[in-house]
Amino acid sequence: MDLIKVERGERVFAVTLSNPPYNILNIAMLKEIQEALRELLSGHYRILLFRSGEKAFSAGADIKEHLPEQVREMIPTFDEVFLLMHSFDGISAACVNGAALGGGCELALFCDVVLATEKAKFGQPEIKLGLFPPVALAAYPAIFSPKAALDLILSGEPVSAVEAYRLGFINKLLDAANFDEEARKYLCRFAELSDSSFQITKKMFKKLHLADFPQKLKDAENLYLDVLAQTEDATEGLTAFLEKRKPVWRRDYSDIH
Repeated sequence: MDLIKVERGERVFAVTLSNPPYNILNIAMLKEIQEALRELLSGHYRILLFRSGEKAFSAGADIKEHLPEQVREMIPTFDEVFLLMHSFDGISAACVNGAALGGGCELALFCDVVLATEKAKFGQPEIKLGLFPPVALAAYPAIFSPKAALDLILSGEPVSAVEAYRLGFINKLLDAANFDEEARKYLCRFAELSDSSFQITKKMFKKLHLADFPQKLKDAENLYLDVLAQTEDATEGLTAFLEKRKPVWRRDYSDIH
Protein backbone atom coordinates (compact mmCIF):
# COMPACT_ATOMS: atom_id res chain seq x y z
CA MET A 1 0.00 0.00 0.00
CA ASP A 2 1.36 3.41 -1.01
CA LEU A 3 1.28 5.77 1.97
CA ILE A 4 2.34 8.78 -0.10
CA LYS A 5 1.62 9.98 -3.62
CA VAL A 6 4.33 11.61 -5.72
CA GLU A 7 3.71 14.03 -8.58
CA ARG A 8 6.61 15.16 -10.75
CA GLY A 9 6.36 18.44 -12.60
CA GLU A 10 8.98 20.31 -14.59
CA ARG A 11 10.23 22.16 -11.51
CA VAL A 12 7.98 20.93 -8.70
CA PHE A 13 8.25 17.59 -6.89
CA ALA A 14 5.06 17.14 -4.85
CA VAL A 15 4.63 14.60 -2.05
CA THR A 16 1.08 14.08 -0.82
CA LEU A 17 0.74 12.33 2.55
CA SER A 18 -1.86 9.63 2.01
CA ASN A 19 -2.32 7.60 5.19
CA PRO A 20 -5.84 8.67 6.27
CA PRO A 21 -7.42 9.81 8.40
CA TYR A 22 -4.52 11.41 10.31
CA ASN A 23 -1.46 10.70 8.14
CA ILE A 24 0.37 9.01 11.00
CA LEU A 25 4.08 8.85 10.16
CA ASN A 26 4.92 5.20 10.77
CA ILE A 27 8.21 3.58 9.78
CA ALA A 28 6.80 2.26 6.50
CA MET A 29 5.54 5.71 5.49
CA LEU A 30 8.81 7.38 6.49
CA LYS A 31 10.73 4.95 4.28
CA GLU A 32 8.48 5.84 1.36
CA ILE A 33 9.20 9.52 1.98
CA GLN A 34 12.92 8.75 2.09
CA GLU A 35 12.71 6.96 -1.25
CA ALA A 36 10.87 9.92 -2.76
CA LEU A 37 13.43 12.39 -1.41
CA ARG A 38 16.31 10.39 -2.85
CA GLU A 39 14.59 10.58 -6.23
CA LEU A 40 14.15 14.33 -5.71
CA LEU A 41 17.86 14.78 -5.00
CA SER A 42 18.82 12.88 -8.15
CA GLY A 43 16.76 15.24 -10.34
CA HIS A 44 16.71 18.94 -11.19
CA TYR A 45 13.73 20.19 -9.22
CA ARG A 46 13.41 23.69 -7.79
CA ILE A 47 10.52 23.07 -5.33
CA LEU A 48 9.74 20.21 -2.95
CA LEU A 49 6.10 20.40 -1.86
CA PHE A 50 4.48 18.48 1.01
CA ARG A 51 0.69 18.47 1.23
CA SER A 52 -2.23 16.38 2.47
CA GLY A 53 -5.98 16.43 3.03
CA GLU A 54 -8.02 18.80 5.19
CA LYS A 55 -8.55 16.61 8.27
CA ALA A 56 -4.89 16.57 9.20
CA PHE A 57 -1.61 17.45 7.57
CA SER A 58 -0.16 14.84 9.93
CA ALA A 59 -0.96 14.05 13.55
CA GLY A 60 2.62 12.87 14.08
CA ALA A 61 4.73 9.75 14.29
CA ASP A 62 3.32 6.39 15.35
CA ILE A 63 3.26 6.27 19.17
CA LYS A 64 3.52 2.47 19.26
CA GLU A 65 6.78 2.62 17.32
CA HIS A 66 8.33 4.80 20.05
CA LEU A 67 8.13 1.97 22.57
CA PRO A 68 11.42 0.15 23.39
CA GLU A 69 10.86 -2.62 20.82
CA GLN A 70 10.99 -0.25 17.82
CA VAL A 71 12.30 3.12 18.96
CA ARG A 72 15.86 2.46 17.77
CA GLU A 73 14.50 1.97 14.27
CA MET A 74 11.85 4.70 14.41
CA ILE A 75 14.01 7.66 15.50
CA PRO A 76 16.88 7.22 12.98
CA THR A 77 14.33 6.50 10.21
CA PHE A 78 12.45 9.68 11.10
CA ASP A 79 15.62 11.76 11.33
CA GLU A 80 16.91 10.54 7.96
CA VAL A 81 13.93 12.23 6.28
CA PHE A 82 15.14 15.59 7.58
CA LEU A 83 18.76 14.98 6.68
CA LEU A 84 17.63 14.30 3.11
CA MET A 85 15.50 17.48 3.15
CA HIS A 86 18.51 19.39 4.46
CA SER A 87 20.53 18.17 1.46
CA PHE A 88 18.06 19.71 -1.00
CA ASP A 89 19.27 23.03 -2.42
CA GLY A 90 15.86 24.05 -3.72
CA ILE A 91 12.89 25.38 -1.77
CA SER A 92 10.93 23.01 0.45
CA ALA A 93 7.33 23.97 1.14
CA ALA A 94 4.43 22.64 3.20
CA CYS A 95 0.77 23.38 2.51
CA VAL A 96 -1.10 22.87 5.78
CA ASN A 97 -4.90 22.84 5.83
CA GLY A 98 -5.42 20.87 9.05
CA ALA A 99 -3.57 19.71 12.16
CA ALA A 100 0.23 19.42 12.06
CA LEU A 101 1.23 17.84 15.37
CA GLY A 102 4.35 16.13 16.71
CA GLY A 103 6.37 14.73 13.84
CA GLY A 104 3.86 16.26 11.45
CA CYS A 105 4.60 19.69 12.90
CA GLU A 106 8.33 19.07 12.50
CA LEU A 107 7.83 18.00 8.87
CA ALA A 108 5.87 21.17 8.12
CA LEU A 109 7.90 23.74 10.06
CA PHE A 110 11.26 22.39 8.87
CA CYS A 111 10.28 23.41 5.34
CA ASP A 112 11.61 26.70 4.00
CA VAL A 113 8.08 27.89 3.24
CA VAL A 114 4.93 27.07 5.23
CA LEU A 115 1.58 28.08 3.75
CA ALA A 116 -1.55 27.50 5.82
CA THR A 117 -5.24 28.19 6.11
CA GLU A 118 -7.02 29.17 9.30
CA LYS A 119 -8.03 25.50 9.66
CA ALA A 120 -4.42 24.63 10.46
CA LYS A 121 -2.91 24.23 13.91
CA PHE A 122 0.61 23.37 15.01
CA GLY A 123 1.93 21.67 18.12
CA GLN A 124 4.68 19.57 19.69
CA PRO A 125 2.90 17.47 22.34
CA GLU A 126 5.84 15.11 22.97
CA ILE A 127 6.62 16.66 26.38
CA LYS A 128 3.21 15.50 27.63
CA LEU A 129 4.27 11.92 26.86
CA GLY A 130 7.55 12.27 28.75
CA LEU A 131 9.51 12.75 25.50
CA PHE A 132 11.05 15.50 23.39
CA PRO A 133 11.08 16.14 19.60
CA PRO A 134 14.71 15.79 18.37
CA VAL A 135 14.24 17.60 15.05
CA ALA A 136 12.47 20.52 16.70
CA LEU A 137 15.23 20.87 19.29
CA ALA A 138 17.93 20.77 16.62
CA ALA A 139 16.31 23.03 14.02
CA TYR A 140 13.63 25.37 15.40
CA PRO A 141 15.94 27.87 17.18
CA ALA A 142 17.67 28.52 13.83
CA ILE A 143 14.39 28.79 11.91
CA PHE A 144 12.44 31.16 14.16
CA SER A 145 12.65 32.78 17.59
CA PRO A 146 14.40 30.54 20.17
CA LYS A 147 11.95 31.72 22.83
CA ALA A 148 8.96 30.82 20.68
CA ALA A 149 10.58 27.50 19.80
CA LEU A 150 11.20 26.62 23.46
CA ASP A 151 7.67 27.57 24.43
CA LEU A 152 6.20 25.38 21.67
CA ILE A 153 8.38 22.43 22.72
CA LEU A 154 8.04 22.75 26.50
CA SER A 155 4.36 23.67 26.68
CA GLY A 156 3.15 20.85 24.46
CA GLU A 157 0.18 23.07 23.59
CA PRO A 158 -1.02 23.58 20.01
CA VAL A 159 -1.19 27.04 18.46
CA SER A 160 -3.69 28.27 15.89
CA ALA A 161 -2.68 29.21 12.37
CA VAL A 162 -3.20 32.89 13.20
CA GLU A 163 -0.91 32.64 16.23
CA ALA A 164 1.62 30.58 14.26
CA TYR A 165 1.74 33.34 11.65
CA ARG A 166 2.26 35.98 14.34
CA LEU A 167 5.12 33.96 15.83
CA GLY A 168 6.81 33.47 12.46
CA PHE A 169 6.18 29.73 12.22
CA ILE A 170 4.43 30.10 8.86
CA ASN A 171 5.02 32.40 5.90
CA LYS A 172 1.50 33.22 4.80
CA LEU A 173 -2.13 32.56 5.65
CA LEU A 174 -4.19 31.75 2.57
CA ASP A 175 -7.89 31.46 1.88
CA ALA A 176 -9.10 27.88 2.35
CA ALA A 177 -11.53 28.11 -0.57
CA ASN A 178 -8.70 28.88 -3.02
CA PHE A 179 -5.83 27.29 -1.11
CA ASP A 180 -4.29 25.23 -3.91
CA GLU A 181 -4.40 28.04 -6.44
CA GLU A 182 -3.04 30.68 -4.04
CA ALA A 183 -0.28 28.32 -2.91
CA ARG A 184 0.65 27.64 -6.53
CA LYS A 185 0.91 31.37 -7.26
CA TYR A 186 3.04 31.94 -4.16
CA LEU A 187 5.47 29.14 -5.03
CA CYS A 188 5.70 30.00 -8.73
CA ARG A 189 7.84 33.01 -7.79
CA PHE A 190 10.70 30.66 -6.87
CA ALA A 191 10.45 28.68 -10.11
CA GLU A 192 10.98 31.79 -12.24
CA LEU A 193 14.32 32.87 -10.70
CA SER A 194 17.80 32.51 -12.21
CA ASP A 195 19.21 29.05 -11.49
CA SER A 196 22.67 30.35 -10.61
CA SER A 197 21.60 33.14 -8.26
CA PHE A 198 18.96 30.93 -6.63
CA GLN A 199 21.33 28.03 -5.95
CA ILE A 200 24.20 30.21 -4.70
CA THR A 201 21.90 32.19 -2.39
CA LYS A 202 20.16 29.12 -0.99
CA LYS A 203 23.44 27.28 -0.37
CA MET A 204 24.91 30.29 1.43
CA PHE A 205 21.79 30.74 3.56
CA LYS A 206 22.01 27.10 4.62
CA LYS A 207 25.74 27.41 5.30
CA LEU A 208 25.27 30.50 7.46
CA HIS A 209 22.24 29.34 9.44
CA LEU A 210 21.81 25.55 9.28
CA ALA A 211 25.23 24.09 8.50
CA ASP A 212 25.43 22.43 11.92
CA PHE A 213 21.95 20.90 11.73
CA PRO A 214 23.14 17.31 11.00
CA GLN A 215 25.41 17.28 14.07
CA LYS A 216 22.80 18.90 16.30
CA LEU A 217 20.24 16.34 15.16
CA LYS A 218 22.67 13.50 15.87
CA ASP A 219 23.29 14.87 19.37
CA ALA A 220 19.53 15.11 20.00
CA GLU A 221 18.96 11.61 18.60
CA ASN A 222 21.66 10.11 20.83
CA LEU A 223 20.25 11.83 23.92
CA TYR A 224 16.76 10.62 23.03
CA LEU A 225 17.77 6.99 22.50
CA ASP A 226 20.48 6.58 25.14
CA VAL A 227 19.02 8.66 27.96
CA LEU A 228 15.42 9.80 27.52
CA ALA A 229 14.05 6.56 26.07
CA GLN A 230 15.59 4.64 28.98
CA THR A 231 13.65 6.53 31.64
CA GLU A 232 10.58 5.16 33.37
CA ASP A 233 8.65 8.30 32.44
CA ALA A 234 9.21 7.79 28.71
CA THR A 235 7.65 4.34 28.81
CA GLU A 236 4.94 5.49 31.22
CA GLY A 237 3.97 8.43 29.01
CA LEU A 238 3.66 6.31 25.89
CA THR A 239 1.83 3.51 27.68
CA ALA A 240 -0.59 5.94 29.34
CA PHE A 241 -1.39 7.51 25.98
CA LEU A 242 -2.10 4.13 24.39
CA GLU A 243 -4.20 3.10 27.40
CA LYS A 244 -6.03 6.46 27.34
CA ARG A 245 -5.23 7.36 30.94
CA LYS A 246 -3.32 10.08 32.77
CA PRO A 247 0.41 9.29 33.20
CA VAL A 248 1.91 8.87 36.65
CA TRP A 249 5.32 10.52 36.57
CA ARG A 250 8.34 9.62 38.65
CA ARG A 251 9.32 12.77 40.56
CA ASP A 252 13.04 12.29 41.31
CA TYR A 253 15.47 12.25 38.42
CA SER A 254 18.49 13.59 40.29
CA ASP A 255 20.48 10.58 39.04
CA ILE A 256 20.17 11.64 35.38
CA HIS A 257 23.08 13.59 33.93
